Amino acid sequence: MKTLFIALITLTSHFTAAAPLTESQQASINPAVQVQSIQSQTEVNHVTPNHSKHHSYMGSHGMAVVFGENKTLIAHHMPLFYFPHDYQVVYKIKVNSNSDFEKLLALSSKPLVTILPENFDLLKLINKTRFSVKAKVYDGHFERGGKPLFDTNVLFEKALYVEPIVTKDQLTNSIMTFDLVSIENNQNLLAIKKISEKPYFDALTWVAKTRAEKAKSITCSPVKTGPVLDTVQISNEISTCLGTTPVYLETADFK
Repeated sequence: MKTLFIALITLTSHFTAAAPLTESQQASINPAVQVQSIQSQTEVNHVTPNHSKHHSYMGSHGMAVVFGENKTLIAHHMPLFYFPHDYQVVYKIKVNSNSDFEKLLALSSKPLVTILPENFDLLKLINKTRFSVKAKVYDGHFERGGKPLFDTNVLFEKALYVEPIVTKDQLTNSIMTFDLVSIENNQNLLAIKKISEKPYFDALTWVAKTRAEKAKSITCSPVKTGPVLDTVQISNEISTCLGTTPVYLETADFK
């Protein structure tokens, strides 16, 4: 599926120290569809994590990029199961210049585009703050051999979705729940896979408003992958349920 012009940027967090740790280093430390009642997913409760943990949110937070309609840009935090990365966040964003925007749009056919902002406090996103930060754009995953391309200033303009990850103790093959976000000037709804159990996956896709216009979420039959996550099977089952192929799918961070 060819993505449109929305950029979903998934944030991945590291702790700051004399030399910031990568996420992999941190990890070593420690088809029936049901539509639920209407409620805008933008009406998420304000969250303020324990102040004693505030220092842990300051660090380097990477993101993945997807493109949607009408040149709207969105940032999606690429979460992990453990603190302080256990938040799913979607933000409307902008870049600082037309030339940078055009360079970004030229990457829309790439399988994955990511950015790595300069260090900032993740609480700004969790608490829905509007702010700007300098970031480097990558062709590919910024931690997995992605090619650095150019720097730009990113404005985190508006929070669209903020949810903590609440995990279960083990895989239960429960139903897949996709929370739906309505985005201004877009004909489709953004469907965000709600992460719940291990092993699992992070996924984003589009759903036609005509299919779920008054819904806040859609549930699908469970993906029965067992202890091994099969990305092809996951993609096919999402497509069967929602009618569209995921524009973003991550399994490596959720084993």
